[in-house]
Amino acid sequence: MKSPKIDYVWVGGFVLAMIVAFMICVAILSGRTGSTDRYYTHFDNVLGVIPGTQLFFEGYPVGRVDAIEPEREPGKKRYRVLLSVENGWPIPEDSVASITEPSLLAAITIDILSGSSQTMLAPGSDIAGQDLSSVLTAVGSLADEVAALLQEDIRPLLASVADSTPRILANLEAVTEGLAQSAEQVSALFNAKNTARLDGTIGDLAQAAASLDQLTATLEASLRRVDHRRRPWTVW
Repeated sequence: MKSPKIDYVWVGGFVLAMIVAFMICVAILSGRTGSTDRYYTHFDNVLGVIPGTQLFFEGYPVGRVDAIEPEREPGKKRYRVLLSVENGWPIPEDSVASITEPSLLAAITIDILSGSSQTMLAPGSDIAGQDLSSVLTAVGSLADEVAALLQEDIRPLLASVADSTPRILANLEAVTEGLAQSAEQVSALFNAKNTARLDGTIGDLAQAAASLDQLTATLEASLRRVDHRRRPWTVW
């Protein structure tokens, strides 16, 4: 008979193996594997930054945030952020670490913009920090620019259009009245009496044209007879 203790051992071993595998996956995804170098940076605001936040070097993943510590300075509070960077990764001393929000739905990250210096920072050094640069910030700046544009350019233009509108409407009304008068004159010109006269004139012109055609035919016949008389007698 199979002992139930053996089943418990198998089940416990399977659960323990799954826990270890899960921890390994988490470590791999968070960049906790392998040796790392520590660097520090400072920000005035760390909204959205937490331990485990991904760290990039010009878009390439190189580590993560290990810890965040508040530091009080005269007149304000700053935050010291501990960064774990891939061991041996070169960081120029004039590089800048900034908090970024690539899109509205993307997680906040920290990205290091490489400097141009040939001198590399030693592990444990401070990297210059730059506060949040996000899509929302860009949208806010754009909104401010649009508001300034409306205030400086669009509103005076709208005011000018508003001042000119009554004059434009008056001109349109005058043109409309002129067109109406012209239409009345044209309508009066083509009333029934004038139309009858025009029809009579057209008939007279047609009769004159027919008479002219008949006169032309008579003249042509006369010319042919005169020409025949002038010719010498033809000998057959």
